[in-house]
Amino acid sequence: MAIVINAQSLDEITENRDVTKRLKRQTVTAGDIFKKEVWVYCKKLGNCVHAPVSLNDYKRIVPFAVNKPLVDEVFAMLQTYEMPNSSPSVDVDVIGYFYSIALISVAREKRTEHLAFLKQLADKFKKEDSRYVEVLYRNMKRLCKEYPDLKPIKLLLENKAV
Repeated sequence: MAIVINAQSLDEITENRDVTKRLKRQTVTAGDIFKKEVWVYCKKLGNCVHAPVSLNDYKRIVPFAVNKPLVDEVFAMLQTYEMPNSSPSVDVDVIGYFYSIALISVAREKRTEHLAFLKQLADKFKKEDSRYVEVLYRNMKRLCKEYPDLKPIKLLLENKAV
């Protein structure tokens, strides 16, 4: 039995990501300049082969955090994105999702709203005993040194993460 590997371009990988699809649907009436900014963000995610792990992974997203309209769109998308606790389907974009979580974790605009969402997400993941508790915990653990207001969320997740 032969294994067939279909080579994909970065653009194809980016287009196939669920976060890209959601942001494209969400910004359908946006201007061309903003659509390009969204594409640049999505293309950065297309380069990623795993959810953020190291501090350097998180730093990839920091330049996007100053783009308030982009952060607003990503935040709106995250509020409608349900991460299933069961085995993820092809449509679930764990990589894009957790880089987007990292984006709102470092963005300074609408900080109170973002922190409330992150706390709500942490509570939900804990209550469901979600397979993603450790990934969210890692986000908070890596980022709370530079963003100390994330520490309460990290502490909330600490006893659930292994």
